[in-house]
Amino acid sequence: MDTEGHNNDSKYGYIAVLQIGTWEYGDFILGAYEFHDDIVEFLKPILEDPNVLKVIHGGMNDVLWLQRDFGIFLRRPLDTQIMHEVLTGESKNSFKNLVRRYKPNLVNLLKEETLSD
Repeated sequence: MDTEGHNNDSKYGYIAVLQIGTWEYGDFILGAYEFHDDIVEFLKPILEDPNVLKVIHGGMNDVLWLQRDFGIFLRRPLDTQIMHEVLTGESKNSFKNLVRRYKPNLVNLLKEETLSD
């Protein structure tokens, strides 16, 4: 899961896009403004369920923005950036660098393809 924000029209900005990937149903990119009510109705119960795995990377802002923009309180997210730091002592590793390190043959990520740092 990842969010992309926009702050041109507001002092604090807001979530513009919500990206969700699932094993069972595939990947979704939702315009947060257009689907605000649907996100609250359908995704809030899932994102707040402590029994559903939520994987994020460097997601502290995502967590705060979901609370602010949707009233969603993410329960038990797994942050790969924090997990990597706890396990290795290395801090501030980008998603791209973690993929290159642990799964170099999985995918060739270009910086333009991901903003998840």
